[in-house]
Amino acid sequence: GPSALKVARFNRLLNEEMADLLIAASKAAREATHGRKLVILFYGYTFELASSGNSPGNVGHYALQHLLDGADGAIDMIAAPIPYGDRGWKGISSTMGSVDTIVRAGVMPMDENDTRTHLDKVTPRRLSAPQETYDVLARELAQGIFRNVGCWFFDLNGRDWFGDERMWQKMIEARPLAKRIYAEGKPVAPDCALINDENSLMWVSAKVPGIHFGWPFVTEVRLMPAKAGLSSGHYLFSDVARDPVSAKLQLFLSAFAPTDADLAAIAEQRKTQPATRVWCWAPGLVGEDGRESLRRMKTLTGFTFKRASAAVQAKEKYTPLFTVEEEQGVEVWSRWSDGTPRVAVRKDGDGHSVFMGLPDYKPPMLRRLAKLAGVKLLLSDEE
Repeated sequence: GPSALKVARFNRLLNEEMADLLIAASKAAREATHGRKLVILFYGYTFELASSGNSPGNVGHYALQHLLDGADGAIDMIAAPIPYGDRGWKGISSTMGSVDTIVRAGVMPMDENDTRTHLDKVTPRRLSAPQETYDVLARELAQGIFRNVGCWFFDLNGRDWFGDERMWQKMIEARPLAKRIYAEGKPVAPDCALINDENSLMWVSAKVPGIHFGWPFVTEVRLMPAKAGLSSGHYLFSDVARDPVSAKLQLFLSAFAPTDADLAAIAEQRKTQPATRVWCWAPGLVGEDGRESLRRMKTLTGFTFKRASAAVQAKEKYTPLFTVEEEQGVEVWSRWSDGTPRVAVRKDGDGHSVFMGLPDYKPPMLRRLAKLAGVKLLLSDEE
């Protein structure tokens, strides 16, 4: 309604104001140093802060595209800590931001690795043994190298967390691989693209706990492709709308209120750029005027939508919910409790369009989607 539209527009203004300040500061730093110093910003935690408890719109990090467009070459690096929820010995490596969009803009993403190593004697959630530390540091360095993401080690509280020369040896050992990868100059081409829409997240209300929306829809998803045996990249919807990605499997994580221009561009790509595109919950539902439109959803995805029944809605905490018509060519993978499609697939030119009523990005589903997309998995179903 009108009130929600005003809030979303204010959130957009708030985030763009933050980005404008950083643009001005970056240009001033570039001019004052005559281009002889690196300009580095901490910004754009688009995957990490989607689950912010006070809503993504309030954190200021959701004008990354605006920042990249307005910087005019004044920014050298955009940094972020490594994800807070993925630092264990048995974890994987991911990033806070849309690092692949940053790379495509000619800026270098940087991981600030402030791992709580075995030498941290205070933090409860720390690595417990030297070998665990060495393994985690090697893992983080390797994922950064293959994704064109830089890294530095950071002793956050000055407690000598990195006071073991064998930790620094891991960085020395990674250097030859980094030089070789960078010298080849090949763009990153992951099999799976995680695509996050900044504009849509401006509509997430502060009344909705971020953990209830942002975590299952965005933040948690970045951990899943690796567990399914897939390489993945992190992109902005606006970036992909301008410049298609080559990934055979594309997960549109938060696409319920893209701009009209971005929606039209992706809808056109469906005709000319074959891929398996996965749409979750309410793709394209909200227009720039704040009105909800099932026709807009069909334009974006190709499916004919209708609202889920009251019986289905009563059993779920998200509202509104949707299903799709079982038209010719639509294959149903799973159903809501009333028998209507919850997960459905339709042929889309030489690719596929997949509707997912609520997030289900666990490895079994991702492996099934990968096979549909023709992606070779790096892990077997048993692994």
